[in-house]
Amino acid sequence: MANLTQHMQLITLALLVSLSTISILLLRRSIHCRLANARSESLQQLINLKGLIRLTQNHRGLSYRVLNGDTSQQTELKSLEHAIDAQAELLTALQTIDRVADYWQGFSDHWQRLQQHNLEVAADNNLEQHNRLISGLLSIAEDLIEHGHWCDLEFKDQQSNIHTLIDLLISAEWLGQARALGSGILASGRCTSVERIRMNFLKSKLLEQLHCTDRNLQPPLSNLIEIIELNFLTEGSESISSQHYFESATRTIDILMEHFDRTTDALSCRFRV
Repeated sequence: MANLTQHMQLITLALLVSLSTISILLLRRSIHCRLANARSESLQQLINLKGLIRLTQNHRGLSYRVLNGDTSQQTELKSLEHAIDAQAELLTALQTIDRVADYWQGFSDHWQRLQQHNLEVAADNNLEQHNRLISGLLSIAEDLIEHGHWCDLEFKDQQSNIHTLIDLLISAEWLGQARALGSGILASGRCTSVERIRMNFLKSKLLEQLHCTDRNLQPPLSNLIEIIELNFLTEGSESISSQHYFESATRTIDILMEHFDRTTDALSCRFRV
């Protein structure tokens, strides 16, 4: 009888160990699934956010040109506003992420106000409001990386490094600011001392990005810095047209965003998100 009791105790212990092991495995799988879902969600939202940032940057550049006298862009502005509204619809899920919900609500409210009175405010004020909008979107991008627990991972190369995405978005934003300011200056046909100081500041930021960016991205970035130097910071130089400058800056931004797309593709493949 004692042997039977001992045998039953051993069986009970074995069952408890098995159940504990299964519970641990199920818990690990649940955590893994939640992390995978968070990474998949954050990466897709980063891709959508990149699209919204680009549209808002374009809207800023065209608005500043119109407010400085280039009225030919007004029709394009309306099309851009519809595109921004449509792109923002893809990001409504941000409202459910505690880390970014306030930033997203702030963008939505600010954008609605600016859209209603976009061409009624002074050019400098308009430029600054767009800058603040995009700054908020960049903050969301950084917080999405935290939300997806990407910082817990080790990245051995730039091609599939989540932090490369933020660097590219920041570089594109300095370019976008230089594009908006410069095209507005060229549209007005004059460059004030304040605008020259701002452009010199933006050039210094682009030089910082040049020194730490991927080697393949350095030539187009360097070329635009040279255009800025010649057209806005060198006395007596001949200026290109506002449209030509806008398109040159846009091509440089396009190259950075193509690199962004390749990086998100690499991340998707590497982590199967």
